[in-house]
Amino acid sequence: MKTRMGWCSIVLITFCCITKVQADTTSVSPYSSAIAQELILDIILNQSKQDILGQFLQKNNQLLIARETLEQLKIRLPQSADSASTDYVLLEDVPSLSYEYDSLNQRIYLNVDVEALNSISRYQAYTAIEPAKIDPNQDKPGTLLNYDFYGQYSADAFTLSGANEYRVFGLGEGGIFSLSANYNYSRSNRESNFNSQILDIFWQKDFPERMLSLKIGDDQSRQLNWSRSTRISGLSFAKNFSLQPYRIITPLESFKGQVSLPSTVDLFINGLKQTTQQVVPGKFEIETVPVLSGTGEAQLILTDINGQQRVVSFSLYGTNELLQKGLDDWSLNLGYTRLDYGQSSFRYDQDMVANGTYRYGLTQDLTIESHIELAPELSLLGGGVVQRLGNRAGVLNAAYAYSQYQNSEGYIYQLGYNWSSRYLNFFYNTLRQSGDFYDIARIHGSIFPERSDQFFLGFNNPLGQFGASYVYQQYSFSVPNQFLTFNWSYSFANSIFLNLSANYDLNQENTRYFLSLNIPLEKRRNVNLSLQQDQNQEKWSFNARQSIPRDMGGWGWQVQADVSEDNRNLQAQIGKVHNYGEWSAGVQNFNSGQSSSTVTTGTANGSILMMKNSLLPMRRTYDSFALISTSKVPDVPVKLENRYIGKTNKNGILVVDALNSYQHNQISIDPLELPVDYHIETTKLNAVPRYGSGVYIEFPIYQVKTVQMILKDKRGDFIEAGSNIWTSPEINTETQQPLTIVAHEGIVYLESPKNSKLYVQQKNSVCSFEVPDLSQKNGLIDLGELVCE
Repeated sequence: MKTRMGWCSIVLITFCCITKVQADTTSVSPYSSAIAQELILDIILNQSKQDILGQFLQKNNQLLIARETLEQLKIRLPQSADSASTDYVLLEDVPSLSYEYDSLNQRIYLNVDVEALNSISRYQAYTAIEPAKIDPNQDKPGTLLNYDFYGQYSADAFTLSGANEYRVFGLGEGGIFSLSANYNYSRSNRESNFNSQILDIFWQKDFPERMLSLKIGDDQSRQLNWSRSTRISGLSFAKNFSLQPYRIITPLESFKGQVSLPSTVDLFINGLKQTTQQVVPGKFEIETVPVLSGTGEAQLILTDINGQQRVVSFSLYGTNELLQKGLDDWSLNLGYTRLDYGQSSFRYDQDMVANGTYRYGLTQDLTIESHIELAPELSLLGGGVVQRLGNRAGVLNAAYAYSQYQNSEGYIYQLGYNWSSRYLNFFYNTLRQSGDFYDIARIHGSIFPERSDQFFLGFNNPLGQFGASYVYQQYSFSVPNQFLTFNWSYSFANSIFLNLSANYDLNQENTRYFLSLNIPLEKRRNVNLSLQQDQNQEKWSFNARQSIPRDMGGWGWQVQADVSEDNRNLQAQIGKVHNYGEWSAGVQNFNSGQSSSTVTTGTANGSILMMKNSLLPMRRTYDSFALISTSKVPDVPVKLENRYIGKTNKNGILVVDALNSYQHNQISIDPLELPVDYHIETTKLNAVPRYGSGVYIEFPIYQVKTVQMILKDKRGDFIEAGSNIWTSPEINTETQQPLTIVAHEGIVYLESPKNSKLYVQQKNSVCSFEVPDLSQKNGLIDLGELVCE
């Protein structure tokens, strides 16, 4: 027994020794190995999990990180690793870095100071909206005639004047042709006279993808603050930002900061929250759209994952005078100068001219401008800058232009500055001419001012809005015009508005005063009382009106009385806006004490549209419109951007004007006013029209005929429930779907059946039954009992 116990002890001791040796061997740290071991590890950088797997080396109780991994993490390389030949870097050599290696989970935790991170994480605090796409199924050709008439009748005279535009749209993709004219007819006791003039004729083609517009015909050149516009007939080619109205062209607001831990950043501008962003450790930049004009304050509230908060404040200055960095805007006109516009037709100068303007966003704070005009014996070249002065100091603009014409030469320079805030606004602009400066407009008689100065100062406080302005303008060989204006206005809590203004003519030493009180009433009505006074007389005015709702249409009216020492004028007017246009009629009485006269007036404007083989009246349209069809269903309510517009006519048609070209216009119908037996596939459609063109929007609506019957077989028994009903005797269950199934007690429901003969698949046979003619019936139709044979 003892011997057995002795042997057991020896075996147990030996086993324990062997186990101890094995345990010591497996617990040796891998860092003790002199052989380099490559590791692929998950990385947690400043408590933020990274999306990459890092390459590391384990050698001589040290950890090395791959240079490529450091660059991916945007961690600054140590000076010892400046050579590009260094593949791995000791973690201990990386500045401001500490680490913890989790060998069990093959993960490494890196902690590094923000200053050691080279990256800047950028976040967009806005959603960039893609340009609206034209639907070719909606884009339809057509023509329209806009008209505008004004008539006046008195005891001894009659006048009728008007203007119209004939437009053809849908010429290719984005092409329109337009011809506009005005005319006047007058008749008195002595004579009658009629005259008319062609105003503009042009063909225009837009390229929305490139934001370019090409126009052939009459056009008006663009102008800068220091140049003038000219009517030129010929070729016009220009950048057109209105073709992509969702694009932001002014500089974005940018806010920079840094965090050492994953954080939440809330952005507030003037106390209003704009966005919330989740940012990773390191430096960051948040870009957002401009939301203010003038000075403002922004705050970044940074909250890290431990709940600690800090606030960073910024000063802002927003302006729409600048272009985004790298963005340009330009126009080019080449042709012949239009003469006597509005007075004669087809009168052009015989010399060809060129006019060009270019703007470029050099930085987020600086936009440069240039302008050129060329004609026989004329050369004009100018340049300017628009500079934002930091985040609080406003906007400065300056320009210089030089011209040579025949034997004359001259130049102009312009200097302007504006600054605005919530409470104070300041504006100053001066334009001076030296020598004999010419542009295309001056060649044809439009004098360029020798000096023009404008000054404005305004401020807001609880006592109202105050403003003062000064205008100085002088032309060659004439007395300068100088005006000083003061204005005060106050808005009461109940929306009553009081305004006082004074205008002083420094040359005539004459002061005019104007005082008005506007009182809003219910249902679009308001009353206005005013007093106007100068050195000679004063005039009291009373006006009461009811405005017309432009979307829904309706009635409006206005009455007015003007009383002065020598005159008394009374007038009344009534008008209506409907889907077919707008008209008004009025009467005016003028009484000067010694004589009296009464004048009757009338106006009418609208448009006549030809589109989709239909001739339709509509409101006068200046841009785009839509022809709405509800599949010949009348009296369907239509909304534009959730605003009620009107109802379709007896043919299920409504023309909606005032759509925004190259934008999303949501058009919807209200199904609640339709009978229950109508089926509507969709109640909302998106319309994207081209400039000056129309789109065709069709809402598929059809009346549903719900047919009910009871099917029996020849013996008079109900057809078995669950039997399939088919439209053809050739039944293939693998490729076809049954029209419906038979319910209990042979009941069958059909929706607007198109087949007069239907087939029922039973267990061992197929029978058929006839559906009678239902063309004259609607709604729920009960056919009673039918026999399937």
